[in-house]
Amino acid sequence: MAETPDPDEVLGYVAGQLYPANLPALIDRAGINGAPDEVLDLLRRLPDLDYNGPTAVRRVLIELDAPDD
Repeated sequence: MAETPDPDEVLGYVAGQLYPANLPALIDRAGINGAPDEVLDLLRRLPDLDYNGPTAVRRVLIELDAPDD
């Protein structure tokens, strides 16, 4: 089973994205940048929001990976 990509790895694949950006734009940018399936699958799990910058994307990625209490 593949390891879940860490937020910094995911952000590397959306480098060059102009913000604010919606989820489809982030997924498209990651695909253009050659993201592996694991990264694309993780991005597809994010809420369909307008993200105002990489920090917002990183915050949601961390929350997504956090264990449920």
